[in-house]
Amino acid sequence: MRANIDRKSPQKALLSYCRHCVGSKAEVENCEDTQCPFWPYRLGDKRPPVKVFRKFCLQCTCGSTAYIRECPSTHCPVFPYRFGTNPARAQKRQKVVTEKGVFLQDSLFDRADIGEPILQPEKRS
Repeated sequence: MRANIDRKSPQKALLSYCRHCVGSKAEVENCEDTQCPFWPYRLGDKRPPVKVFRKFCLQCTCGSTAYIRECPSTHCPVFPYRFGTNPARAQKRQKVVTEKGVFLQDSLFDRADIGEPILQPEKRS
């Protein structure tokens, strides 16, 4: 299921969520919820890592990874980043794979093979 929402940068999505959460830009600056994963990034001073969205979504769903996958809140500003990846970069990675014939592993845990050429098995006669 694809969300029908505007594409925002991770930082703009985070700031949009913060404004939605507390009400206004002035209230975002005065936010006291230091337990929120977005709190250190709420002022826009630091670039948020996309992994912070996954942490936030896990908090929102009480740790349910299945619910994150099936999240019905497509209107949420952080929805496109709920897997802890930037969908715009994922599309760029896919384009590199198809244009250059490069193997690119999408696993979040094992990234040792990124950029390794695909090895074709040797043909034996």
